[in-house]
Amino acid sequence: MAQILPASGFMQSFTRTQGEIKQGFEDIITGIKQGERNVPFELTITAGAVTPTADRSVYLIDTEADAATDNLTNMDPTGIYGEGSTIIIRAEDDGRTVVVTDLSGGAGEFSMFDGADATLDNVLKYIAFILEGTVWHELHRSF
Repeated sequence: MAQILPASGFMQSFTRTQGEIKQGFEDIITGIKQGERNVPFELTITAGAVTPTADRSVYLIDTEADAATDNLTNMDPTGIYGEGSTIIIRAEDDGRTVVVTDLSGGAGEFSMFDGADATLDNVLKYIAFILEGTVWHELHRSF
């Protein structure tokens, strides 16, 4: 992985040009923004789907109206994610079960590697996906 942030002591050197210092600050801002992608963001299921509102990579999924269980069928990537983007999802609450359904149809459907629905019934279970076209393909699960 390429280094994003300037090396330690980079900004303290008196030999740096104004352009190099400016680039150093821009690199710091880029690093901060990339870190924000990994801050978990809650999404609530509505009619089987969640709609991401920000370019994040970690999502806490909650059931519609705090129901005991709910099916997650789609997460439409249009306009937010591109080919090869990755996300991680997990349940928002131990008391509410999210069932990620396999190939339910439509943009943002989930393709599970075993072809079966996956149950997120505690906050320590998570699933990672990669986007191919408009389908989220499972990369890994923690259970």
